[in-house]
Amino acid sequence: MKIMTRRTYRLNGHFFILVLLLGLFCSCSNRVYNVMAGQKLPKWTEGCLDIHSINTGRGECTFYILPDGTTMIVDAGEFHTGGTRHPMVEQKPDTLTRPYKVYAEYIKDILSRSFNRNNVILNGVKNLSIDYALLTHYHMDHMGRLEKDYERAPEKYIKTGMMALYDEIPYKKLIDRSYPDYSFDPKSKPLKHWSRFVKAKMEQDGLVVEKFELGSDSQFMLVNSPKKYPDFKVINYHINGLVWNNGEVLDCWEGKAVRENGASTGFLLSYGKFDWFAGGDAGDNGKVERPAARAIGRSIEAMKGHHHMSWHTMTEEMMDIFRPQVVVNQSFYAHQPWPETMKTVLTTGLPEGQTRDVFLTNLHDSTYVNEQETLAKVKAYRGHVVIRVLPGGGSFYVYMLDDTDLDFRVKGVYGPYICN
Repeated sequence: MKIMTRRTYRLNGHFFILVLLLGLFCSCSNRVYNVMAGQKLPKWTEGCLDIHSINTGRGECTFYILPDGTTMIVDAGEFHTGGTRHPMVEQKPDTLTRPYKVYAEYIKDILSRSFNRNNVILNGVKNLSIDYALLTHYHMDHMGRLEKDYERAPEKYIKTGMMALYDEIPYKKLIDRSYPDYSFDPKSKPLKHWSRFVKAKMEQDGLVVEKFELGSDSQFMLVNSPKKYPDFKVINYHINGLVWNNGEVLDCWEGKAVRENGASTGFLLSYGKFDWFAGGDAGDNGKVERPAARAIGRSIEAMKGHHHMSWHTMTEEMMDIFRPQVVVNQSFYAHQPWPETMKTVLTTGLPEGQTRDVFLTNLHDSTYVNEQETLAKVKAYRGHVVIRVLPGGGSFYVYMLDDTDLDFRVKGVYGPYICN
């Protein structure tokens, strides 16, 4: 029988502890990103940052779980298949399931398998809520269209998009680009319905409503454990055609009437070395996205495609400043993303020998018939896209999830991407 000396015992003890720690690390890491195609997305755990681009083919919606479990939704668009002049992609998962229902089921699925504020596993989805809801601008693909066959609330607003989603998962704080003044366009029916919704929920539920505050770095604060994550911050960079430039406010439309897309809100989210920029549809014609990029003035890790990567957006100047490793685009029409825009995104601002990974929630069959070489450079398309930043913000993964049903299973895993 082998006799273990004290020195051997200490070494073996240290080895045992090392193995145990490595095992725990690997176990935690596996829970965060190690998953195979066909499996469910590993649940969010504290310290991770999740950015979920939820695909319905009929509206834009992005759901965030911040490092301490604070939740945020940006936009929840909804519209019918008919009534537009542009060819559209297929509605997901089908034409019978309304988009707001998909958003609700997706969020409930994610949160019911994650942790609540006290790090206790949620028991069902009865008491779910969202800490922050941001409406970037008043277009149907971000807010919801006023369809005649949609239910009308007693307060005389149509339950569509963000106004319908509230009944499924209520918001604690709602932020838009104009509160409390919704009279700037008296002919706008969407604004009338939105103002009725806001008034009703403030009076009935005590909903807190604010206007997006240009230049603020405290409007979207962590609400659970902010002191644990001092390197997390959201800075508001543009609204209503104005750009925050380190204390100076730039009027990108030079006093002229701002088009609705150009009025979009935009922010930079930072966590450790990870930076994510989301500018609504403000990329339309580049008047806002170029000054915003100059104001930020540095490379970032990932960004949302502006204005669904349609014409005249994602400019070379912006891409040359931001140089993102990953771009995520949500789109609905045949011209989104536009081939020339896609080429700019794929090639501009890249160090020699490197590539940029582009993930598309949708792609119309007709768009790239004659652009197969460009299409081959797209990393993945057709599905929900999830960015998961690992604790500390030093690296991240991208997941593509199946959008053909409400089971939301993984189709592909990409990464790790190392933050610079």
